Amino acid sequence: MDTIHLGPEREDKILTETEKVLKGGGVAIVPTDTVYGLICDGMNEKAKEMLYEIKGRQKDKPLIGFVDTIEKVKKFAEVTAEQEIILKQNWPGAKTYILKATKDVYLITASTGKIAFRIPAHNFLLKLLKNFDIVASTSANLSGEISPSSIEEIPEILKNKIDVIIDGGKVSGKVSEIWDITGKSYTKLR
Repeated sequence: MDTIHLGPEREDKILTETEKVLKGGGVAIVPTDTVYGLICDGMNEKAKEMLYEIKGRQKDKPLIGFVDTIEKVKKFAEVTAEQEIILKQNWPGAKTYILKATKDVYLITASTGKIAFRIPAHNFLLKLLKNFDIVASTSANLSGEISPSSIEEIPEILKNKIDVIIDGGKVSGKVSEIWDITGKSYTKLR
């Protein structure tokens, strides 16, 4: 698979191509504000299964939902007024929040009835997310390996199974914090 280098002069073309791949059931490697991610259409069951297969991930570990607005989160989860304040204060950004699911989204909603979301602070990704209700995401590594901060750190075995690879240069390399805000007190899980 060829790697596409992200640049402002080609961004619209790259967005269109990436959207087409995802809507066609493909899997992409993209830069985020934290680490490189593996993403697919969050409503496409076959694409999500492929993402697990590529990564070698256990299916009891749910994926994170990427969205571009809190309104989209509300399509899938209960968001109280208090939770909405927290989300607005921290998004877009490197914090993933676990909420009570109102819909069972295959491989994204956990068996506990909870669902995790993030609005990443990455312009290309935010533009891409506009065209989807939810995008399933996980780090672009083999399960248990280090999360990559550059395309070079992603194993070839993984890259060879991907439909489109977007190189956005080096990213922070620091994974997002994960907070469960479903209870009375909020719990940091990572």
